[in-house]
Amino acid sequence: MKSGKIILFISWLLAVALLFFITVTTEKRTDQFMGLTESKEKVINFTYPVQLKKINVLPGQKVKKGDIIAQVLKTEIYSSKVNTLDYQIDEINGKSKSQINKLQSELDTIEIKENSDISKIDYQIKQIQQKEQQRIKLLSSLANISQNRVSTTSRYKLQSLEKEKLYIRKLAKTKKDDILKQLQQEESLTKSSLAKIKDKKNFILQEEVIIQVKAPIDGEIGSIRFNEQESLKSFETLMTMHTKYPSYVTGYIHENVADQLEIGQEVEIEYVTDKYQSGIGVMDAKVKTISSRIVNFPVRLKKYKVVPLWGYKIHIELPENKLKLGQKVMISSELKKDSFDAKLSKILQFLKLK
Repeated sequence: MKSGKIILFISWLLAVALLFFITVTTEKRTDQFMGLTESKEKVINFTYPVQLKKINVLPGQKVKKGDIIAQVLKTEIYSSKVNTLDYQIDEINGKSKSQINKLQSELDTIEIKENSDISKIDYQIKQIQQKEQQRIKLLSSLANISQNRVSTTSRYKLQSLEKEKLYIRKLAKTKKDDILKQLQQEESLTKSSLAKIKDKKNFILQEEVIIQVKAPIDGEIGSIRFNEQESLKSFETLMTMHTKYPSYVTGYIHENVADQLEIGQEVEIEYVTDKYQSGIGVMDAKVKTISSRIVNFPVRLKKYKVVPLWGYKIHIELPENKLKLGQKVMISSELKKDSFDAKLSKILQFLKLK
């Protein structure tokens, strides 16, 4: 009877010890790690080339969404209209050059034929003149008289040849004048057509579009990378902006416990609320991303500056807040607890009942 009570008492004692052990071991573990508040940077750029006309802000200046922060000049030099006009200019120049070359070739042909025909006639005239000189010289020696007159037949032939030369020159001149007139008309038409197209092109090129650049978010101006009157290429960064208050925290957690965190897990952010570091504030936040690459902790977050400390980056999305950018915060995360079966198995092994 007495031994039965002792066994019952020991059983109850073991049950209480077991319940206490299970309660303690199944409690949520809480780990703390450090982080720095940060903000997403907004880049101000353009998909087309612009010229910076005016900057309305300074680095570090606070602006509201919709405030005009700069003015840029957009020139429509890459529009389809300009490309079309350039094509038309090339086409007109090509056709004009081809037509001018053709007319110039015809002109050269007429001049060559004219010179050839005139040369033939000049040769005939020279032969007649030589024969007449020989005839006159012969008559003078036989008749012992001076004879300088050209025969009627030769004179008629010479007159006919001179008339033929005039006709050839007149005909060639008429043809050449006609071709020169066509050349002038071609050049004039080409010049007129090109002038109209170039006027259209210059109008487009000189069409200045002033764009008022507005702040896309409430925040502060970061860096300004160009001066007024400078030109920016497509997608070159004019300036950067960031939100007035941090939008997330980058935490650094030791690699041994990082795998116990989950995306979407709730955490607490503890931060100093005054410059004397006497007040502590707390806000709830959620884990947004967990990096898969081990990095070295920032020096600011190390207790011993020269000792390497490795772990993973944890990005935690912040609710609306008034923290400062780059502020050091403490992150408290509730890590995954071990399963009840696993803990029970450990207990049974501990009690050597399994």
